[in-house]
Amino acid sequence: MQKTKKEKKRLMPNKTSGDSLDLIFNEVKGVIDDDATVNNYQFFLTTIAELLEHVRNTPWPDKASDFIQKFYYAYDEISAVNRYTLFREPYRMYCKMARAYYVLTNPLGKKVFQQLLEWYPFAEGKQILSTWPDNYLISQFRPIKSDHRLYFEDIRTQKRYPIMADEKEQEKNFSDLPSLFITMLVPAKDGYILDILLANEPFDLISSTIIEKMEKHQWEEYLMHWFRKNLLNLVTNLYSTCDDRPTPEFYSAHQLKGETEEHFANRLIEQDNSLRRFPQRQLLNEFFIKIIHAFPRLFAAQVNVMPLLEAVKLLFDDINLNAELHLQEHPTDFWLYLISTTLPEEAAKFRNYRL
Repeated sequence: MQKTKKEKKRLMPNKTSGDSLDLIFNEVKGVIDDDATVNNYQFFLTTIAELLEHVRNTPWPDKASDFIQKFYYAYDEISAVNRYTLFREPYRMYCKMARAYYVLTNPLGKKVFQQLLEWYPFAEGKQILSTWPDNYLISQFRPIKSDHRLYFEDIRTQKRYPIMADEKEQEKNFSDLPSLFITMLVPAKDGYILDILLANEPFDLISSTIIEKMEKHQWEEYLMHWFRKNLLNLVTNLYSTCDDRPTPEFYSAHQLKGETEEHFANRLIEQDNSLRRFPQRQLLNEFFIKIIHAFPRLFAAQVNVMPLLEAVKLLFDDINLNAELHLQEHPTDFWLYLISTTLPEEAAKFRNYRL
């Protein structure tokens, strides 16, 4: 599941000439020549997902437009929320999946796929790659670990698909995965691979009666529209109901008489605009309650809670805890050190999210 830095880079030029396909081939070959460790299955999947985005001067985008418009939002429908990372990043990955879906399912897209496959400079695995248009799978999954192997269980069919990764990588991937997500799986040599994962945890569950009535193709299209609709509604509601408030320089960490721990934690979270907009509010609330339990003496009337809020926000970033911390000069560093050393597992969960 992990891609190398070479695989993660942009594969295609933003501007292309009449020889667009040749330029794409040269870009792909350049990455392969520079990195002998490239996984040919993973890299081919990344390539087809990026393909249509960067071949602007070929006939492909025009001919694909009707297909793509079934899945993309019109610009004016999302202009109000597209400035928010909470919407922009998941939607960008969703659109990337829609492009890969086109290449694997549309008659013209399949011709593009075949042309790229015939040229692809890896001999090993081509027979498996050639089956992708027939054997790809888009669905909603939950991660399952069985006999030291990571599986994705399809919620529609309850079938389990083994994910290709070594044991150490599987262990890390399993701990980082959301409990429910949408992805596209394609077969590889020793299991299935994916390029894009769309988390569904903040959304309402899909009715089992809806799932049961649908065939594979109907389910795929329903699922993609369901994701984009829920994403837009989530972010629209979140930002329309909570305008920015002035952030206080000092806010007492004292718990009010008769105030429950849940209300106390919520009141503290409400003092920061970014934290109060975090969609996984229950997770954040429970985390604050654990902090309150771990350091009860630090929640006193004369203590300013704002450095704690800043420290919690830092947990969403890929911070280097080995970096020098100035515990005496900076209260935020002090809180970050306390949380990271006392509640390391709980703190690590927030790296899977963005504010």
